Amino acid sequence: MIFAFFSFFTWLFSSFIGKVFLNLRVKGLENLKLLKSGGVLFVANHPGKFDPFLIGAALPRSHYRQIKCFRYLTYYKYITCKWYGFFIWLSGAYPVYKKQGNFEKILAYTVKLLRDNQNILIFPTSKVQKDFIPENARPGVAWLVKKINPVLVPVFIKNTYKIKFKDILFRTRQVEIVFGKPFYKETLPKYDNRKIAKEIMEKVGELVRFPPINNERTYLDVPNRGSFIKNEDTQYLFSVIPENIKIKLIDNFLSNSCKDKKELLEFFLRESEMFRIINAFPGSAEAFEYLYLEKEPENPIDKYFLKCKSGVQTHKRLLCLDQNLLYWIKKLYQNKPLIIDSFFSGPGRDLIRIVKQNPEIKKIINVRNIDIDPRAIKIGQRLIEDEDLTDVFFYERKSFEKARPRNADLMLLIGVLCPLRLHTSERLLKAIRKYIKPEGYIIYSTAQYSLLNDDPFTDFLMRLSSWPMSYKSDEEAWSLAKESGWQPIAQFFDEPSHHHCMTVAKKI
Repeated sequence: MIFAFFSFFTWLFSSFIGKVFLNLRVKGLENLKLLKSGGVLFVANHPGKFDPFLIGAALPRSHYRQIKCFRYLTYYKYITCKWYGFFIWLSGAYPVYKKQGNFEKILAYTVKLLRDNQNILIFPTSKVQKDFIPENARPGVAWLVKKINPVLVPVFIKNTYKIKFKDILFRTRQVEIVFGKPFYKETLPKYDNRKIAKEIMEKVGELVRFPPINNERTYLDVPNRGSFIKNEDTQYLFSVIPENIKIKLIDNFLSNSCKDKKELLEFFLRESEMFRIINAFPGSAEAFEYLYLEKEPENPIDKYFLKCKSGVQTHKRLLCLDQNLLYWIKKLYQNKPLIIDSFFSGPGRDLIRIVKQNPEIKKIINVRNIDIDPRAIKIGQRLIEDEDLTDVFFYERKSFEKARPRNADLMLLIGVLCPLRLHTSERLLKAIRKYIKPEGYIIYSTAQYSLLNDDPFTDFLMRLSSWPMSYKSDEEAWSLAKESGWQPIAQFFDEPSHHHCMTVAKKI
């Protein structure tokens, strides 16, 4: 009874804040009319720390009387170790102790509340997460479904990530909450809990026209992709492979699944050196020796990768860096050697080419190349010896976590973020900050959606070889800097196609 009393006033207060200050918009309230009793499990995504209050605030008075307040699970430290713990406890939160053992113990009180006809709000991803990723759902929600099979109501809440007081004061946020139709999740005991949890969260994602999971787009998302099997590059490839392989390539490219993946993979691994390199070591420096036109392919299939737009633009990215890196090196130089770190960029051909073409900058830079690929380091060491640049460049074979920070003036991250999703790219850009001096600079590259749209067939082949790209827009490349604590300064591209974006950002 005490929770109902205090949560009513919490609902009044949060409803006022949400609707008056936050521009709160609510959809799907008609779906709640289908609820006839309590014991309902509300399942939601969790982009912000105020989500429980705002979801409660989204309910009008009529629905609040009908389904009563939410109780919601909270990690015990937020109740026992925080100054505000008592107040969120009064508003309906109750603690969970993850170290209690199995779900039978951890979720025993939740089961009791649901059987007592109370309504529970649960965030299956547990922690606050900016991106909606169903795969991050914890198996606990699946265990509850198997245990008591409650009515489930999907809820999607949007635009609460890192919400601040000024957002409330100046009404700069428009929070949107969508309630879905109640449903039962049919399961069998043998079903995998993580798979069930993912499927439940996918029902949450269906409530909005959400973009593909965390910017993941593939050749399947390209409209009229069938037209690309007729272009000159693809026709060249078809002319040098057996007819039966050609037919299967086309069939699998046009369908929504690659049912002949094993057979196609075996063929390309047998017939293509580049495919073997990429499959064994995605992003390998040896593959880029071809793409940077430093090595002539003998196999006709390998020639396709150089002829196609993806291959051509990879080389143009190097040419683009030649000019622009020189500009930024000269801009940042302040009468003392410029310390440059190049992480995971293979042998570092970009800077080696610049120094070779502009020998006057030999005396103003000191470059450290870090990579875990021994082949990349071997190529790089051979290059600097041939060009007499051993006093300018040096190499370390280690992961970046084990590298010693040296307060670099400029960090290069070229080709590293291309296969990484947005949230992973953001984490890496945050982690890399410790290697840069205050107000130091970073230049990172991203593969753009335009590359996917212009060459979906090569994207299909790259996924077949286990080297998929995670394409990004210019805006996403720019916002990556903002979200990871950098100040974006400029962007430049591989002209004229804009298939690769180089973003320049400053540490703040």
